[in-house]
Amino acid sequence: MIAANIGRIFLDAYNEKHKSNYTAKVFFAEKYYDIFYNHNKYLMSAGNSPLENPKISWDKMRSGQIPYETIEKRNDRFTKTIHKIENEPADASIAIGFPSLDMTATTSGQITNMNLPLKEDDVYLSWIGSGFGIGVQSGLSLLFSNKQILLDLYDGWQLYREFLNKTPNLRGNQINTWNGQWIEHRYNRNTYDADNLSSSFNPFGTMKDGGLEVTSQSWTKVLVRIAFNYPDSSLTAYIYSLGQTNITVGFVPFELPRIRQPYELYCKYFGTSKTDQVEQLFGTAFGFTKACQMGSIGV
Repeated sequence: MIAANIGRIFLDAYNEKHKSNYTAKVFFAEKYYDIFYNHNKYLMSAGNSPLENPKISWDKMRSGQIPYETIEKRNDRFTKTIHKIENEPADASIAIGFPSLDMTATTSGQITNMNLPLKEDDVYLSWIGSGFGIGVQSGLSLLFSNKQILLDLYDGWQLYREFLNKTPNLRGNQINTWNGQWIEHRYNRNTYDADNLSSSFNPFGTMKDGGLEVTSQSWTKVLVRIAFNYPDSSLTAYIYSLGQTNITVGFVPFELPRIRQPYELYCKYFGTSKTDQVEQLFGTAFGFTKACQMGSIGV
């Protein structure tokens, strides 16, 4: 349900920026679905929703063993998804981050017997919001509620779509991993070019079968980039992972000025503003999950 809140924050920011009046359903149908799912390859797995159930053999399609689904099949999946959203109880099969109705399932967390006031819009917003997870090397993802971060992440969605469409051997369903790479690139003041978004940007690596995939970005680099773009802010992120088993770390505050201080100190003493050189000297003795257990990052 956190994803639905993020989706609502983004949609309000998007409508304000573009002076539009999209509802959650209309934005899902006209913008989100068209970028994420109305192509041969998806930006994000659609889980057990009709968009991907019956299951799709992505690797066989990417390698050319079988053809991709037709546009008619995709339209049928879309129609069934809308029908299910409008006519069935909201659960993990139609709402991202919602629990399974099967209380014994590994994705059945946050079950309650309270009759929560869920609206149809919440389901559409959960799809929209789930597209903003920032994946890092630990396998976890971060969701920020900052409007500008969400708008900047949205700008990267279309570039990911372009890469997927023009690169046959690039696998899809990696939007969170892409977001981690994109936000690190977007906030890199030394290399980012607003007139050429892909300049100095190569987030891809080779898989064992010879295909390409988006590689995971370091959580320290992601946070440092955000810290330098929001110098006086303390942001809180929701840390999680959705998969065969859902993982919830919780809400973790990030003291961005403190995260930035070691870099500023290095620059003061050694006279360089090239953070990519400084980053080689900084790291962490433990992973992101362990860092989150400290309760706050940057203190």
